Amino acid sequence: MSAMVPSRIRIFDVQRLVASQAGIRIAELLSESRAQPLARVRQEAYWLARKLTGRSYPYLGAAFGGRDHTTVRHGVLQIERLRRTDPDVRDRLYRLELQLKETTNGLASGAPGAHRQHQPAVQTPSHPV
Repeated sequence: MSAMVPSRIRIFDVQRLVASQAGIRIAELLSESRAQPLARVRQEAYWLARKLTGRSYPYLGAAFGGRDHTTVRHGVLQIERLRRTDPDVRDRLYRLELQLKETTNGLASGAPGAHRQHQPAVQTPSHPV
């Protein structure tokens, strides 16, 4: 059995791909808008970021426009429920996850033409998580 390799997927990678696939700008993903289609896309990004980076809810909240950790947790749980009942959501998340893993593996391996954008700084909460 091989040792587990730490994920090289960054929250910004998730935000960029999810926004791109949804046809929105990252600024819209991070905005305060509660419009249903945008909120669902944002919740899917929370779920992917939580799964693929292992970051805490407070950390993710800070990375997603300064949201409260309970908002992020609620979004993750909403998507967990939807994944169980909605094959379209399950399939979309599966495809996004694969794409993120493939892209990140290609970048990590030094694939031709691969480059990474600088991840913006995220303020982490001052209390321990």
